[in-house]
Amino acid sequence: MADLTLAFDPSSSLSKGIYTLKEFKQEWLVMEAEVIDVTRTALKEYESQKLSKEELPLTSAWVEYGSEITAVGILARRFHATEAWRELKYERAVPKVLAMVGAIATLKRLPSKFSLNLGILLPYIEYKDGRRFHKLIEKALKNFKFRGESYQVSLEKFHCAPEGAGILMRGLPEPKSKTENAESALVLVLGLRDFSYLLMRQGQIKDADTEKLGLIRLLEIIKQSTSGLSLPELIEPVSLMMQTGDINCLNPLLKSSSLSGRRSELNTLTKGITNAKKQHWGMLHNWMTTRKFPSVLQVSITGGTSRSYQKEFINYFPEEPINWCERIESAVSQLLSPQLWEKKYKYRFTDVYCYFYYVMYHFAERPLSLVGKDQNG
Repeated sequence: MADLTLAFDPSSSLSKGIYTLKEFKQEWLVMEAEVIDVTRTALKEYESQKLSKEELPLTSAWVEYGSEITAVGILARRFHATEAWRELKYERAVPKVLAMVGAIATLKRLPSKFSLNLGILLPYIEYKDGRRFHKLIEKALKNFKFRGESYQVSLEKFHCAPEGAGILMRGLPEPKSKTENAESALVLVLGLRDFSYLLMRQGQIKDADTEKLGLIRLLEIIKQSTSGLSLPELIEPVSLMMQTGDINCLNPLLKSSSLSGRRSELNTLTKGITNAKKQHWGMLHNWMTTRKFPSVLQVSITGGTSRSYQKEFINYFPEEPINWCERIESAVSQLLSPQLWEKKYKYRFTDVYCYFYYVMYHFAERPLSLVGKDQNG
């Protein structure tokens, strides 16, 4: 078994990893999604101005490989990076993987040389570039620095899967009969940037597609109806408001200093969100309709934005039972802690959590009966 096994999701909203060291213990790590190339001079200036020399690896993550120095996550934000929603995920995933591997190595006190088994989820349209990413990350891992510390990591095993594959491979409920194994299943993933689907027949992915119709499209519509609000600052308040229905989640977006002004702003925002949600669902509805999904045994729906359209999805699939992955979400909440899951990571770990168990099985590191069979559903 490799020294480190990591299932990684380089999401546009949050980089998420589920991992274990040689002695099996499932753990997790998250990093903010932003990355930005920086100069050595700018990095030295930042280091000289730090208030503390003991910053956590997740708050001051930077990697150096080849001729590039890249700030990742919170540190990237300090250099005014924004998540590039239009760029290819797999290209930006190289520094993200290096940063997460380096952070784990720091936190777990791994030596400068160790072995890695890596699984990564990519949008279906980029999944075809998995071989190219394999070459890029294998080369980068061989010799890189994380926060100035040199590492030489041997990539022993690699696996790439399209987003939604975790649910498809390990997240479907147990079949009620043997004949169900030959039937079909549809997985929909609605995230910050993308809306993807995977269609499985007889255990094989028969059709799949990805379109940039995630939450960001909704936020772009909202932004047009408001003034002075940027997409990055809209993400968290609007997401929370749509999930909980609590309009107080929008308070951080209010700019006015007077009570009447804030009420007016809040009213404008809520109306804008309501109208934008109708337009956004129209886009999602139209895209699904043009895909002409066949009748399937079961539909599984996941992704951080998916529950905001729960009623709409139920109406769209009136005949098919929908798997909302509740039992998986329960297991995820226990891994992360129920309080943290509820506040920050609800519905965002489902796919990579299931994918971790598939990766362990695929790499034949543990028997199937020990990799979460009871977590399905």
